[in-house]
Amino acid sequence: MAKDVIKGTCGHTFIKYLSGNSSKRASYVRWAEDNLLCPECFQAKVDQDRQDKTLAAKTEAKEKGLPDLEGTEKQVAWALVIRETKIKRIEELVGLIAKGNFYQNTERCSIPELLVTCKECYKNYTEIKTTAKWFIDYRAQLDIENIFKMTEKRISENIGRAILTNDADTLLGEF
Repeated sequence: MAKDVIKGTCGHTFIKYLSGNSSKRASYVRWAEDNLLCPECFQAKVDQDRQDKTLAAKTEAKEKGLPDLEGTEKQVAWALVIRETKIKRIEELVGLIAKGNFYQNTERCSIPELLVTCKECYKNYTEIKTTAKWFIDYRAQLDIENIFKMTEKRISENIGRAILTNDADTLLGEF
């Protein structure tokens, strides 16, 4: 393994251990000098991006009047971003349904049934769940496919059938 010195796009130099013949290493060094930051600047950029996302999520939560999350500072920062992402996904899904641009397999569930599940998830994210730990633990399960699965489960258990007397337009108006 050869040790090569690379001058990153930030202007700092750093050492990188590279394998391969000299022409491959030289090619990588040329590419890296045009495309990579030094490790310290890269980490600073990642940290700044994380802070920016957290600040944007905090601002959005304040504007929407969402409750504060409980947990450590790091948990809350991460959970705020997760919550905001999930809320936006639900709003996008409801927006697609409202515009008539949502194509679905009607065998899975009806639009009103899907909207009821969206409304429940939205309420969960915006009112009921206030611990950062919950958002972090369930971050992978809070997606649109799981909204379908939750709707199918409700249908199979006949939960919520009675509240579906409203049509899709009425349910959309509640968002």
